[in-house]
Amino acid sequence: MRIKAGLDFPVPWFAQRAAMLAGKFSGDFFSYGIEANRPPLSLFMRYAYEQGVAHQLAATVDLFPKGIVIAVRI
Repeated sequence: MRIKAGLDFPVPWFAQRAAMLAGKFSGDFFSYGIEANRPPLSLFMRYAYEQGVAHQLAATVDLFPKGIVIAVRI
């Protein structure tokens, strides 16, 4: 996990807090990238469509320009 050292935030107790949270949550709870966030992005898109915020149900890959998606996969 990237924040385990506690250096990302200037708070003295953050390393201890991050260790405690890592025990409660599996994996990286501040994940980056499209693949790592595909499930919550898909759920967000579905809710937006169901609630009438979006006019059509879009795929996660439709949220980003094609160049970004290709660059991330390389």
